[in-house]
Parts: sequence; structure tokens; C-alpha cells
Amino acid sequence: MKTPLPALFFIDRSARGRLRLTGRDRQTFLQGMVSNDIVALTPGTGCYAFLLDPTGHVLSDPRVLCAENYLLVDVEPGTAEFVAQTLDKYLIMEKCRITDVSDQTVQITVGGADVAQALAALGVGGLDGSVEGANAPGTVGTAGDTLAASVRWTVGAVYDLYAPVGECDRLIDALRGLGATPISEELFEGLRIEAGVPRFGVDMDSRVLAPETGQQARAISYRKGCYIGQEIVARVHARGRVNRSLVGILLTPGVLPEAGTPVVFEGTDVGRITSAVHSSTLDLTIALGYIRHEFADLGTPVTVNGTDARVAALPFGAAL
Repeated sequence: MKTPLPALFFIDRSARGRLRLTGRDRQTFLQGMVSNDIVALTPGTGCYAFLLDPTGHVLSDPRVLCAENYLLVDVEPGTAEFVAQTLDKYLIMEKCRITDVSDQTVQITVGGADVAQALAALGVGGLDGSVEGANAPGTVGTAGDTLAASVRWTVGAVYDLYAPVGECDRLIDALRGLGATPISEELFEGLRIEAGVPRFGVDMDSRVLAPETGQQARAISYRKGCYIGQEIVARVHARGRVNRSLVGILLTPGVLPEAGTPVVFEGTDVGRITSAVHSSTLDLTIALGYIRHEFADLGTPVTVNGTDARVAALPFGAAL
């Protein structure tokens, strides 16, 4: 049975890492480090990007928000120090300061059918939830650096609210006052998989080439100049395909494979599962995984743990 989402929900994701880049060269410096076009950003905009190694493999997938006087770089939990050290290693003469503000800030994700009205009530108006990285300062709390930003984590519009750590209780109380319901990490993870959004450390890591993730339109600019790993990414783009790619997999109900479980076609391993969940909102058992390109067509029948499965369109709900 399908379980509908609350009209307004939130989840505390403050465990994620947050870096603040300041200094006049912050955008030109980051431009040479990540795969998307950072120089093109203006205050109130943002983007998703990859930090790659020289061979084009994914080291991190930062979300970069351009505010008036700084860039906010949002990364997976436990990776902020690594990302900061990696960036700092390439700093030479640029005027750019990298500050880890993870412990000084909180990050509350809010979504649902009533999210636009909720943001307006919080003093954040006019953000387009379909434009990833669109951001604006808010009036919740007493500090001036509260920020709301559109992010791509679910099928519907969802926003991250960033605020000083001392404002956490006030922010959550404000959301509860608007009727927001807290949701679990398990449910939020299910929404992510439904949307077909890969997560670093789960669906991609340093073994995965950036173009294999299927996030080229979001994360890669093929018109910008050089960055670390750019040569390999451009070579794959010129070739026109990758050897494997991230796909959706519709599983037999009751079968929930672990990460790394082989995907099999006619007795041959053709891929692997990276994340799986029984979606309560779709009432389906679904997974993300990598499959060799010749078996990645929609509807291709495969088996997982000896049971029937098939390659499905992403996001999952769109084709059902």
C-alpha cells in the first residue's frame, strides 16, 4: 500500500559537511578544480559538480551555492576535511580562503506540496524549486547568513535551509509551527532512490568515472576550460558512450539486495547494485546500480539474487 508524504516535511541533515570559500579569487580558483561552470554563477545561483582525480574518477560531488560574499560548498558527511585539504593543496597565489563551517552551521531539508508557502512564511520568496542551486537569504533566526537553496534530492521540490548552529531550535520550531512533520533518514533515502539521484559514497566513489553516473547534464560543463580530470571526461564525451552506466532497477517485491549484489543477464554478471529500498510512497522495491551499456536499455530483463528484475526509467514514478 502506498503511503503518502506529509504536505510539509523536514529532516535534519546537519551531519553533512559545509565549506565556505571567501576571497576575490574564490570562483576562478574553484573553476579549475571541479567539473561545472563556477565562474558563470552569480549571487542567488548555484550548481552541482564533481571533484575528480586526474583519471576522471569521482572524489566528491559538491553542491556549490553562490551567495553575495562567499561560496558555500556542501558535501557528504565525513568528507569536508578531505575536500578542504584537496582544494588547499592546489592553492598557490589565489586569494581564496577555505573554511570548514560544518560545526558552526546546521542544515535542515524541507519539502512537500506546501513547501513554497512555507518558504514564503519563513521570509524566503521567489525561489524556483526546479532550478538546482537557486538560493536566497532568509529571515528565520537572528543571524544574517541564513540561506535557503533548491536541491535535487527528490522528485518534488525540496530545499536546504542553512543557518548558524545556534539557530537550529528556532528554525525547527518555525517549521513545526507551519505544520511540518519530521521524516526519517530511511524515508528520505527512499525518496532519493525514487528520484534516481546517486549519492557519493553509496552509488559512486573513486572507482566510478564521472560520465558513468548519468549526471552529465547536472554536473559537467563541456564548454568550460580545464579542470582536474577534464581530459578523460572530454575523451569519453567524444566517444559518445561509457562502458557502464547508472540505471534504475525494478525488483521483485520482498527482495532487497545489499550493495554489491551482482545483476545477472542470462547467467552472466553484467552489473552491480549500489542502493536498494522498498519505496513506501510507490509501494515498489527499487534499486540503483551500474550495468554494462549493452544491457542498460529500458525493460531489459535481468535477475538479482536469483529473482526477476528489469531495467527501469528514472525517476521511478515517472514511468509508472
